[in-house]
Amino acid sequence: IAPGGGNPMHVHKAFAETFTSLKGILGVRVENRKLYLKPGDSVTVPVNTPHCFFNDSHEVVVCHVKFEPGHDGFMQGLAIAYGLPADGKTNAKGIPTNITYLALIMDMTDTRPTGVISIITPLLKWLAARAKKKGVDKALLKRYYYA
Repeated sequence: IAPGGGNPMHVHKAFAETFTSLKGILGVRVENRKLYLKPGDSVTVPVNTPHCFFNDSHEVVVCHVKFEPGHDGFMQGLAIAYGLPADGKTNAKGIPTNITYLALIMDMTDTRPTGVISIITPLLKWLAARAKKKGVDKALLKRYYYA
């Protein structure tokens, strides 16, 4: 995780997530608690628990993330999310400029926003379902995951 990097608060309904810092200080917010994990420290975020990770240091943080149970869709969505910037299809913060791509990534990774932004969840689910009917997910997987 690059200095200043991280993600917004969200939940997963399909799996618990365990974060382990390997190098640097990994920040993890679980509900209202901010935790700072030193190398070797871990925290498990239960299913349906609001959380995010962050790096507020000036060093790169390396961490391990474990999903229980495993979740193939997360890895597929992550491959797409990391492939899109290489093709210039994200903004400066790495967010897809195509909202349909964002909706598909969130659907694949079982990521649901929390807070005020959660009001767009029904729209994102609808966009993801529509994109799947059109085969957009298959095209993205072919380009970024199976390549």
